[in-house]
Amino acid sequence: VDYLLGKQAYSGKTDSE
Repeated sequence: VDYLLGKQAYSGKTDSE
């Protein structure tokens, strides 16, 4: 779950930028 959550958070951060 941590891996998926981290990936989602990373993707969102990049998308925000």
